[in-house]
Amino acid sequence: MNERFNRLMPESEGSLLCFEISKPISLEGYRDNFLARTRDIIATHGEIRLLNVFASSYGGWEESAASLDLEMHVELGQYLKKMAFVNAPDKEIMARLIRQKLTGGEFRFFAADELGQALEWVKT
Repeated sequence: MNERFNRLMPESEGSLLCFEISKPISLEGYRDNFLARTRDIIATHGEIRLLNVFASSYGGWEESAASLDLEMHVELGQYLKKMAFVNAPDKEIMARLIRQKLTGGEFRFFAADELGQALEWVKT
């Protein structure tokens, strides 16, 4: 995968998509690395479960990527079963709580040392 994008984690399987987010989220990265995979998973499994692990180097969102994310919550949110966030910055937590109103899935936030619990929760 392109090193400019955030890393797809090996825990990704079936309807579960896991990313380590250590770089700023660009429009290109969101569209080509995340959204393309999301659409493939939904087409194959009829739902998606997401796990995002935020590294201390996380650099926020490009405005165009954040706008597209909001649009995609409206379009694809009905397929979101669960979304887990590990070590999410406060600004990201607030954004996700607002976006949760656009989806039917469950959202949950975990501390940096709770990756195992987050993974277990998002899979069940």
